Amino acid sequence: MINGITEMPSVPWTLKSSNLELINTQFWGVVTVPTAAGDVRVLKFTAQEVNIGDLDMSTQQIGQELHVQGGPGTTSTMRGGTVTMYVTSLSGTLASAEGSRWAGSASI
Repeated sequence: MINGITEMPSVPWTLKSSNLELINTQFWGVVTVPTAAGDVRVLKFTAQEVNIGDLDMSTQQIGQELHVQGGPGTTSTMRGGTVTMYVTSLSGTLASAEGSRWAGSASI
């Protein structure tokens, strides 16, 4: 059971954004979460605030596509409590970490 949820969806959501900012982030390591298709090992992150530029999130559930999308040029923000993310894969360009910025970027 995770935060009162007995199992997570078997098909993960996909998040695409032009910019993802995690504020006061903590990495908890690799954890196992129960899903309808069985246990899955994921990366666990928490943050006190998450800012998502040009939010575009989707998944396939119950035979249909579910889609959440912010307006072009907008920033969607989650704050007011701890945000927990269970991540199956992560890709993008790292522009800063712990408040430090680089002249270039690093791909992850």
